[in-house]
Amino acid sequence: KLSYTNKKEIALSLEEAKKPEIRERRLATALAALRKG
Repeated sequence: KLSYTNKKEIALSLEEAKKPEIRERRLATALAALRKG
């Protein structure tokens, strides 16, 4: 389980991405981290 801070950092990185391809790449990275636990 991710800490509140880690969740917040992931959310901010997704919000700050302006280009759709960068947002998709960051989302994929975040989902991989969530699957690992």
